[in-house]
Amino acid sequence: MVPGREAIIRAERTGEASEVLRANSWSIAGACADAMVGELVVAVVGRDLVLRGVWTMAREGLPGRVEGIDDGGWVVTFSPGEGAAAIEARRLEIARLASM
Repeated sequence: MVPGREAIIRAERTGEASEVLRANSWSIAGACADAMVGELVVAVVGRDLVLRGVWTMAREGLPGRVEGIDDGGWVVTFSPGEGAAAIEARRLEIARLASM
């Protein structure tokens, strides 16, 4: 099955969104360093490919809170203590999957 034009565009933009994560990996890594057990770091890239923010949130009730910050862009979560290498690996995986 051949993906539709909309799916192709979304995949291309997902690759671009992964670059926004890379450009802001220092901020994400800093939040991960400060995050505690029971928390997640949430990075949001807007549809306009601008980083909307990096927040540390309790795992409990996370889906409801994320709905309020998601504008149709990309929401990526990271665990406490994840460093630059783990963030880069996640970013590369997102880009790889988008290219498929």
